[in-house]
Amino acid sequence: MFDLLTSGAIFAGWRGWGVVAALGLVFGVILALGGSWARWVYLLFLLFPALEDARTGYVSDGWPLVLSVCGALLMLSRGAFLLCLLTGVGMGALYGLLYLISKRSLGLADVFLAAASSLWLLPMYGLLSLWLTSLAALLWCAFLLLRGRLGRRTEIRFVPFLAIGGALAYGVQETVGMAFLLASLGLSSL
Repeated sequence: MFDLLTSGAIFAGWRGWGVVAALGLVFGVILALGGSWARWVYLLFLLFPALEDARTGYVSDGWPLVLSVCGALLMLSRGAFLLCLLTGVGMGALYGLLYLISKRSLGLADVFLAAASSLWLLPMYGLLSLWLTSLAALLWCAFLLLRGRLGRRTEIRFVPFLAIGGALAYGVQETVGMAFLLASLGLSSL
């Protein structure tokens, strides 16, 4: 099962659309039962593409689609859809610009996954995700440089760093960040 989730084969062909629909349905049920499980679903939906990218160098198109649909459902249920859509579009545009400027440094899957994972984040935490993602990648490159393993042709798989930055930013948003934001707006909860 683990190999199936991280090999990219799960989204192959027509079966892939069934998998996307099933994952979206499961997430909808989780939301209906109470949204506290949503944070764990987000972490899983970031973990599997990160592992797939680390193993194969590619990310299936289904992962960004699943992340987008589930993030939109969650933020619709919280009444914060437009803010999170702004974050997703902004991050997608930023990573898309980086893709256009330097095609060899960033893949299109990275752009789609960054935009999709940002749909779960309010704008301030989207920027935090960008910063944490960049910091994690920079620290990894520094580690490789110190070990003498970083050269001009060294490939760095970026999706694991997107997963780290997104997960940390989402964790801050869901714990300390949401309480601070709600208090500043004079609201008790979403």
